[in-house]
Amino acid sequence: MVESGPWTPGQLSFLLGFEVILVSWLYSEWLHYKKRSSHEKVHSDSDVNLVELENQISKEDEKAGLLEGGLTKAASPTNASIIANLSRFLRRDESFFTENRAILRAMAEIGGILIYFYICDRTDIFPQAEKSYSRDLFLFLYLLIIIASGLSSLQKHHDKSIFTGKSLLYLNRHQTEEWRGWMQILFLMYHYFAATELYNAIRVFIAAYVWMTGFGNFSYYYIRKDFSLARYAQMMWRLNFFVAFCCIVLNNDYMLYYICPMHTLFTFMIFATLGIFNKYNEIKTVMTVKLIACFLMTVVIWEVPGVFETIWSPLTFLVGYKDPNPKRTNLPLLHEWHFRSGLDRYIWIVGMLFAYFHPNIERLMERLEESEPRKRQTVKIVIVSIALLAGYLWVPLHIPTRQANL
Repeated sequence: MVESGPWTPGQLSFLLGFEVILVSWLYSEWLHYKKRSSHEKVHSDSDVNLVELENQISKEDEKAGLLEGGLTKAASPTNASIIANLSRFLRRDESFFTENRAILRAMAEIGGILIYFYICDRTDIFPQAEKSYSRDLFLFLYLLIIIASGLSSLQKHHDKSIFTGKSLLYLNRHQTEEWRGWMQILFLMYHYFAATELYNAIRVFIAAYVWMTGFGNFSYYYIRKDFSLARYAQMMWRLNFFVAFCCIVLNNDYMLYYICPMHTLFTFMIFATLGIFNKYNEIKTVMTVKLIACFLMTVVIWEVPGVFETIWSPLTFLVGYKDPNPKRTNLPLLHEWHFRSGLDRYIWIVGMLFAYFHPNIERLMERLEESEPRKRQTVKIVIVSIALLAGYLWVPLHIPTRQANL
């Protein structure tokens, strides 16, 4: 537990805002309950009205789903609509609260989660416990998760390639989401049990996340060609909104959640790479020059002494971090950011390369699946053998890292 100290202006503002949101949400639930009760009372014997009521509820559920999936261009709010909704909120317009019940509920849920974080980390209500690691227990629980997921999630999907329009065999959305999910489970178990022997594997998983940043964002921007400010702002919001509130409520430094600034940085670099002269992205020579420029820029920033500090010094207030460890109190404020971002400084470019050549690889795989069984099995055995050999050679090695808290 970290001592909370006196409340900051940000914490006080959050608490006042949460009280307003909580009361507003409860009020909207009461209005919804009252409206629904009146419908059932007046039209209890009318099947038509019941159907209308169900349609109304389904529309509200669709609106909630839209919020979960993100705002579309058609649903993006304008300044006029924001002012009008604010006016309706201040006037306590009942229709406003019933229409936005799902939004208010989501905001109240996020506020409740953040308050729970504060109670756990900044108060003595829940006593602090020592972490203990048992490899047998860790593997047993992980095996149970594998069995449970295998019983429920083994499904065949037919995602279409945004490049060719054909069904994707490899690295489709469902596969990458499944990949992320398994890594997230291991992240949580690693921290919960303090399984330090998995540190190197966790580092590889984090690199895989950054690889997916390069792969996914390159695929989107290369095909969709949507370089609008609205799209970029939505991406930045999704990456940082929750961690920003965590920093405010817990009064933490941004660098304690370093995976978010890493994704933010590399997403911006991918956006800039494809956004500059984006009309010429289809030309192979231009794309080759862009990818080489990304590599050279990365070399200069992270490998040439002093360049990283010069570039990031104006943003020290955001990415600076003073390590509380007495052995590291003399380190520069940008040391942590330099260390964290530098560990995976090249993998996002590898992800971009995979995305660029993914259609070619997909076509090769399609030809392999159409070839004669003996040839197909031989090639697959060779590929699997190479992957297993690489894993065998990697396991005994230790990634040269400083022993730091993930």
